[in-house]
This record gives sequence, structure tokens and C-alpha cells, in this order.
Amino acid sequence: PAVALPTLSEQGKGRHAGVEMASASARGRPSVDQLMGDLSASRLAQRVAEAQASAADKEAERLSAQVVNLEGDRRALRLDVERLRRKCAALEQANSTLTGLLDEAQTTLNEVQGREHALSKRAVERQLLTAEADNRTILAWTQVNEGKLQAASLQRSLEAKRAEAESLAKELDAMREERARQQVR
Repeated sequence: PAVALPTLSEQGKGRHAGVEMASASARGRPSVDQLMGDLSASRLAQRVAEAQASAADKEAERLSAQVVNLEGDRRALRLDVERLRRKCAALEQANSTLTGLLDEAQTTLNEVQGREHALSKRAVERQLLTAEADNRTILAWTQVNEGKLQAASLQRSLEAKRAEAESLAKELDAMREERARQQVR
């Protein structure tokens, strides 16, 4: 919870009270009411400073924990991205292999059709094999594209988490600086 600091005018009043007290002490001893008022003001200022320091400590702890969590998320996302990159590479390799098989099947089919018209049944079976190879190729390309889209999405998530972590780290640094300034006072 935020605790309000005394305003400059309130701080000025404290100084004027000190001047009045000094002039009162020059005239004589300060009154008990003046001393009690000064003591109460000092205690209030002390409680305000302690409450602010406590609130700043709690916020710093919360932000530190959040930064740690974000760093863990970032590491997990990096691992996911690397896993997806490896999967994409494996799928691309499989696609390359399937493309070679498809080309070979088509060449064989053309040779069979040119030499053996009577073996049309066999040619139809080869066409079915070719269609299956095409389906596997399309499936492989689809999986590659899905993997790339997923990797891009994870990369964007990683960047967003990184930006959030940097923002939180800046906020934590600002709070620490404010706390240091308050402790110096």
C-alpha cells in the first residue's frame, strides 16, 4: 500500500515550527505542547518512512519473483523453439527423401507405360503409389509449415516475454533507486 510523503509545504511548516521553537527557546524554554507536537511529527514521519520502505521491499520482492518466473518462461520457450527447429529440419529431410522417391516412381511409371501397354493394371497400381507419395509429400509440407508457424508464434511469445521482463526489471531498478534515495534522506 502506498503511503503519502509529506508535501513540501508540510515540510516547510516543520521548518517554520523549528524557527518558532528556536525563537521560543530564545525567549525561554519551549512549551510542552510544542515539544509533544514536534515529537508526534517526528514519530509520524518515521512511521511513514518505515511504511514506505516496507511497501517498497514487498514490491521489489514481487517484481523479483516475477522476473524469475519470466526468465523461466523464456528458457522454456527457447527450448520449445529449438525442439521445433529440430523437428522442422527432420521434416524437411523427410520431404527431400520423399521427393526423390516420388521422382523415381514417376520415371518408373513412364517407362512401364511406354514399354508395356498390355500391363495397364500394373501401371494403375504405380499411379496409386505415386498418389500416395504425393499425399505424403503434401502432408510433410503441411507439417513443415505448421512447425514454422508454431516456431514463429513461439518466437513472438518469447519476444513479448522478453520485453515484459525488461520492463519489470526497469521498474524494479527504479524502485530500488527510489528506496536508496529514501534511505539516504
